[in-house]
Amino acid sequence: PQTWLIENSVVELHGHSLMQLFRTKLGALAISFSYDGGLSWSIPQHSDIPNPDSKVHLLRLGGQAWQVGGSAGGSLEGALVLAYNRSPRYRSPLVISVSQDEGRTWRMLADVEPDPEVQYAYPTMVDAGDALHVAYAVMHPDPAYKLLSQGIKMASIRKEPIGPSPGMLSLGAPQVVGTPTYQELATVSLNHMGVISLGEMKCNDAIDGEDM
Repeated sequence: PQTWLIENSVVELHGHSLMQLFRTKLGALAISFSYDGGLSWSIPQHSDIPNPDSKVHLLRLGGQAWQVGGSAGGSLEGALVLAYNRSPRYRSPLVISVSQDEGRTWRMLADVEPDPEVQYAYPTMVDAGDALHVAYAVMHPDPAYKLLSQGIKMASIRKEPIGPSPGMLSLGAPQVVGTPTYQELATVSLNHMGVISLGEMKCNDAIDGEDM
């Protein structure tokens, strides 16, 4: 099947290689690598990370060492985080997953927005040192329009440093930005899930010109 490869997100891996993830129409993200500073890229491959033809955001955590759920999760300093819709068809739920092995496997860090009746899109994360913030659009299906925008929300994951006592990860409730009349849809909760591994299936990089 044909798909476009759009709205990519890039991160530098250890060893100075680059990893790039693409939005596709195939129900999963496509992945590509560069080993020459971005001058050339490997043929995109089909991954096992679900994607409902929606933008994602990939980021490397920096700053001081911190951990999730006490010592069980280990330090997340320098880990990769990915904000995305964990579904092959729908822009819900919106989650953040973490990889501690340079993108080979992923586990869920936070179930940001689980409401199946709402669409969450275009997540963008910022590592502010003491917290990881994610802003995202909130949309509802509408009979007269394909989607009706309800505004932008932001959720924060507060970090606790690793010290004499085991650090903990706590999640702040989503905060509304720009739309005072919009009501909160959910409270962010911590949710550990299973591993999502990257596959090796080929992805057709043809673009059909449709604009979404």
